Amino acid sequence: MIMDYTVIKSKRKTLALQIKNGELIVRAPLKISDREIERFVSEHSEWIEKHLKKSQERAERVETITP
Repeated sequence: MIMDYTVIKSKRKTLALQIKNGELIVRAPLKISDREIERFVSEHSEWIEKHLKKSQERAERVETITP
């Protein structure tokens, strides 16, 4: 499954995934290759799908509660 994501590179040592407002953000070290980032996202696809689903469910609950 190919998914859209935003990459934020900074002075960090590790890769990290973040789900924010239903979007996937990948935080990465400055010198890491795009291929490594793609592999990391692919390896964590189950985690990503699970948490994106949770995020969508949370947003739907907020919509039903808000008048």
